[in-house]
Amino acid sequence: MTAYVTQSASVWIPQAALRTVTGSAASRSPFFSNRVKAAFVGNQYNTHYYAGMNGKDGDRYMIPENCCDFSPLKQELMAEIEMIKQSVNHLSDKLDDDHSCLLGEFEKVKEKVAETEALAAAYYLRCYLSSYTDKFAELSMSIRHMAQRRHGALLVVQRNDPILPLITQGINLNAELTPSLLETIFVPGGPLHDGAVYIREDKIVSAGNVLPLARAVTVETGERKLGTRHRAAIGMTEQSDALVLVVSEETGRTSFSIEGKLYPFAAG
Repeated sequence: MTAYVTQSASVWIPQAALRTVTGSAASRSPFFSNRVKAAFVGNQYNTHYYAGMNGKDGDRYMIPENCCDFSPLKQELMAEIEMIKQSVNHLSDKLDDDHSCLLGEFEKVKEKVAETEALAAAYYLRCYLSSYTDKFAELSMSIRHMAQRRHGALLVVQRNDPILPLITQGINLNAELTPSLLETIFVPGGPLHDGAVYIREDKIVSAGNVLPLARAVTVETGERKLGTRHRAAIGMTEQSDALVLVVSEETGRTSFSIEGKLYPFAAG
């Protein structure tokens, strides 16, 4: 039997779509709709949590996974899509010109679509992480700096599923997550540079960890084969609900993996 939680008298959400977060994380997250005020939630042990959005730190909340407010993203995406439509219309108009080579124009449209996808992915990324760490700003800054320098990086953020049974653990740190520490770990040539950082809530638990690789022998995106970091990111998220961030050492491009899929995103 499916358990349900009410947002209001007329809105019901399957409990399977919910996750538990602490009061402090929920109250600080800008992505939860104001419509979610309170609910009584039955869990698997047949007990109930009172989930109020204005509780004190330490209160427990059951928050819908899909409760992010995507209104700002929709506005930005509509503007970007309109520009893409104009470019495509321009291409269509040029088809009548037999002396015009359109390959460069196609490339521009392709780049614009990729930029728009990265914009959307960055927003979704913040939404996915906002309930599991208060250090999104620090993570974003670190990823941006490492991408600019083309310092390869691999970061695993634990969500609900335990991580330790899936990894070969490296060096325990149990340190506060800061941009300077993260960027130091991934300086090329350093002893921990090639491994993954394991993040739980606001802490760097360990560094130099080895992740399981993707199950497929050959993983490709488009025409380009993926490197070890990207295969490890996919492999980790095939086996858990963790979110894994990747910076490519070769290109400086940033991506994240969730549920066995890889998505490019704009780092800043």
